[in-house]
Amino acid sequence: DHLTCIDHVLNTCLSKAVDKCGEFHELIKRCKALAQRTHQSTLDWQDIQKACESVNVIPVKIIQPVVTRWNSNYMMLNSILKIKAGLLVAADTLDKPDLQALIPNERDFSIIKKILPFLEKCKSFSDKWSSEKKVTVHDLQLDILNLHLIAKRMVTPEESYLSDFVKTFMAEFEQRLPMQGMGIGYYNVGSLLHPYYRGYALKKISNSEEGREAAIKVMVDAHQSTKQFYQERETEKSSFEMSSMDDGMDDPLHMEYLKEKMQVGTSSADVKPPLQMEFEKFQAMALPEKDICPLQWWKAKEKELPMLADLARKHFCVPVTSASSERMFSVGGKIVSDYRH
Repeated sequence: DHLTCIDHVLNTCLSKAVDKCGEFHELIKRCKALAQRTHQSTLDWQDIQKACESVNVIPVKIIQPVVTRWNSNYMMLNSILKIKAGLLVAADTLDKPDLQALIPNERDFSIIKKILPFLEKCKSFSDKWSSEKKVTVHDLQLDILNLHLIAKRMVTPEESYLSDFVKTFMAEFEQRLPMQGMGIGYYNVGSLLHPYYRGYALKKISNSEEGREAAIKVMVDAHQSTKQFYQERETEKSSFEMSSMDDGMDDPLHMEYLKEKMQVGTSSADVKPPLQMEFEKFQAMALPEKDICPLQWWKAKEKELPMLADLARKHFCVPVTSASSERMFSVGGKIVSDYRH
C-alpha cells in the first residue's frame, strides 16, 4: 500500500497542513476563487490582462487547480505570482469589489513567495516518483529525508505562519510514515542498494550507523541463502559431534584436530552468511557517478554480487506510485467512453 500511494501521502499531508493553518488556508481559498473567476468570466480576465499590459507584464492565465492533485495548487500560486504587478494594479483600479477582494495583497504575495520553494520541491519529488519509465525506489528515502530537512530549515520564529505550515506538514508525514518510512522493507532495500549512497539515508534518519546495520541484518536474515548457510553449519557441527563420539577413545589426536578446526572455523571473520559478505564487498567498492542508472550499475556488477544484483532487479522494478495506472484508467475511459457504448 505504501509503495503505490507515496505521492498520495505527500498530497494528503500538504492538504492537511493547509487546512490546519488558518491564514494560509484562507489565502489558498481566495486564490482558487480568483482562478475560477478568470476562467468563467471572459470580461474579468480581459480586465486583468489590460492591467498586466499596463505595467509590461505578460498576462499568464491563472491555472485552475484540480481537487485531487495538490501539485496543481502549487502551479496556481506560481501563475498568480508571475502576474503579481498586474494583479496589484487591477486591485487598485478596477471597479469590481467582488473581484478585487479575491486578489492577493502585498502580504499575501510575500507568503506565496516564501512558501513556493518548498511546494516546488514537493512537486519535483512527486513528478519524479510518478514518472513511468524511471526507476525511483532507490531515491525514495533520500527524497523523504530531504523534505524533512528542508522543512526544518523553514521553521523560524520570524515567520510564524510558515513555521506552522511546515510543522503541521512534518507531523502529518510522520503520522503516516514514522521515521521517514524506515519500517517499510522496500524503502530500506532501495536505500541500501543505491549504488552511490548505499543506505546513507538510514544512517541519517536513525542518527547512527545502527539504522543501516539493522536494515542490512533484516535483509540478510530473511534471505534464503542465510537459512541454507546456518543449516549447513548445524550439519557440520552435528557431524563433528558424531565423529568425536566415535574417535574419542580410538583416535584422540583426530578428535583434538577436528575440535580445533571447528573452533577456528566458528570464530573466523570470514565465516559469515554469503549475503552479508556481499554487502561488505559492495560497501567497499568505488562509488559510481551520483546520477548513474541503478539497474545498469547492478547489471555490470552481477557477476561480483549475484545475490544483491538479483535483489536490485526484484525491488527496483516496483513503481513507488500508482500514478501510471491511474493515467491508464483515464486513457481507457476516453477510449471506451459513453459515446462509444
